Amino acid sequence: MVAAILLICSAHAWADLVWRQPGPADGMDVWYGSFYNKTGMYDEKLRVGGWGDEYDTLIRFDLSGLPQVADQAVIWLWGYPQSGSPTHTWIHWWLITSPWQSASVGWDTRPNSFSLGYTPPPSTSGGWYGVNFTNQYNVWRSGITSPLNY
Repeated sequence: MVAAILLICSAHAWADLVWRQPGPADGMDVWYGSFYNKTGMYDEKLRVGGWGDEYDTLIRFDLSGLPQVADQAVIWLWGYPQSGSPTHTWIHWWLITSPWQSASVGWDTRPNSFSLGYTPPPSTSGGWYGVNFTNQYNVWRSGITSPLNY
């Protein structure tokens, strides 16, 4: 999956539309597995799911300069076609609660986190798939939870 975040600060003003993408310019991203590729991998795909094992993707966006409250915050994912079975898997979302660096994280050194729940997989491969996380963004930016962006 490829990920990007979209924030809309005013429902009627396209001028307020803001994009952030994880990676060297706007944050960090890495993926690893529980059986294969247990060390951090850096390629154009951020894998999730698994076939009896688990793949985790960690993404961190640079949110500096973004509004305290967003009318809408969406993480957009690109679904890649998969070989084998299953071709689609539910996505488990976690809020990371401890520091991590993409160069040193892997299955055995993954950061602390807690579950935010699951979302269903995209219905088809080869297209964008949006996951709304406006509530989580606004709670984080309000300072109610840790002010640190892990």
